[in-house]
Amino acid sequence: VDAIRSARSPHWFPSLTREGAPAVLGTSGNDKGHLVLRGGSQGPNHDVASVAAAAELLRRHDLPPYLMVDCSHANSGKDPARQPAVAEE
Repeated sequence: VDAIRSARSPHWFPSLTREGAPAVLGTSGNDKGHLVLRGGSQGPNHDVASVAAAAELLRRHDLPPYLMVDCSHANSGKDPARQPAVAEE
């Protein structure tokens, strides 16, 4: 949530030009940020309750409830054969 909120704001940062010269670049912010549910050490988080809780967390922080379920990683137990079942759930 913190990263999504931060990304929505304009930022200025040190960088390099294509020619390699130092420069200060800026961004106007990105209001299309989203949360990715990948699962983790606590197990999968692709079930209905987890998705609803994630959407509510975003709403509580005045963010649109944009999220994506990653059918790989911990949500499928790193088993590609389980990905269709994760997507279906």
